[in-house]
Amino acid sequence: MIDPLIETVDLKKYYSVSSGNFFDRKKKIIKAVDGISIKIGKKETLGILGESGCGKTTLGRLILNIIKPTSGKIFYNGKKINKINPEMQIIFQDPYSSLDPSMTIEESLHEPMIVNGIDRIEREKRISNLIDNIGLSKKILSRYPHQFSGGQRQRIVIARALTLNPSFVVADEPVSALDVSIQAQILNLLKDLRELYSLSYLFISHDLSVVKYISNRIAVMYKGQIVEEGNSDNVCERPIHPYTKLLISSLPEYYSQNEDLKEIEREQKGSCVFYHRCPFADQQCADEEHLDFKLFDNNHKVKCVKTNSVNTK
Repeated sequence: MIDPLIETVDLKKYYSVSSGNFFDRKKKIIKAVDGISIKIGKKETLGILGESGCGKTTLGRLILNIIKPTSGKIFYNGKKINKINPEMQIIFQDPYSSLDPSMTIEESLHEPMIVNGIDRIEREKRISNLIDNIGLSKKILSRYPHQFSGGQRQRIVIARALTLNPSFVVADEPVSALDVSIQAQILNLLKDLRELYSLSYLFISHDLSVVKYISNRIAVMYKGQIVEEGNSDNVCERPIHPYTKLLISSLPEYYSQNEDLKEIEREQKGSCVFYHRCPFADQQCADEEHLDFKLFDNNHKVKCVKTNSVNTK
C-alpha cells in the first residue's frame, strides 16, 4: 500500500476500573485497544470483525479522536493528528437515536455545515446532491425523524455524515439494527457512495457475511488486538488463526467443514490473548512472552505462534 489515508501506530486505550468492597478496593487495567497498527488506503474499506467487547468501536472512536488514546499515533494523509477532523466522520449503529427528534431533516443536514462555517448556497447545493445520491425525495426535508422507517433514517444519517465532504468514514455497525433485506440496500448504497465520493471506510461489525461483502481487507479483533489481517477472500475462505476459524465455523454455510473446532476454557498464560479459549494451545503458547505477526501470501498476516502446525486448509 502506497501513502495510506489512515494509519495508526501502536495505538492503545487502557481503562482503570475498581472492584471489591468499600474497604478493599482493587484497581484493574482494561486493555480496550492494545497496540493496534493498521493502514487504510484511499477508496479502500477495512473491515473490523470481532465479537462484542473486543474493542472495535473504541478503535473507531480513537481514530476519529472522539476519545483520546493512552498512547500511540494516528496519521491522516501522512500528518499526525490529535484532534477531531471534519474530513473524518462516523455513521453510528442506531438510526433511531442518531437524529434529533425535534429537528426537521433539513435542519439536521444543515447543522454540521453551519458549525463549520459553510454558506447557505453551498449548504443547499450539497444537501440537494446528497438527497439524490441516497435515493430519497427532497420532500423528506420538511419532515421529522419519527416519520421514517429505520432504513430511511439510516440513509439520512449517511447523508449527514457526508455533508462536510469527508474522505474517511467510520461505519460502526451501520446495518445491525436493520432488517436483512434493508441491510443489503444500505450496504450497496455505501459501496456506491464510496466510488462516487472517493471514500475510505473503517467498517465495524460482528457479522462476517456483512464484513466480507463490503470490505477489501479484513482485520479480526480479539481482546483489543488484531489477531489476523488480510485480503477479504483470504481471511474468510482460508482463515489461519484459531479465533478466526471459530468465528467462521459458527456460520451455517461453514459449520460442516469446521465442526471439529471446540473451545477450551483455561487460565490465561503467555502473551496470546486467545490462549484461554484456543483448541490448539499448548505449553509452547503458554511460554511465549512476545507475539509478533507472521506474514503469509498476499499480505495475509496472523498473530499465532503455532501457525505452522495448525491446519490452514
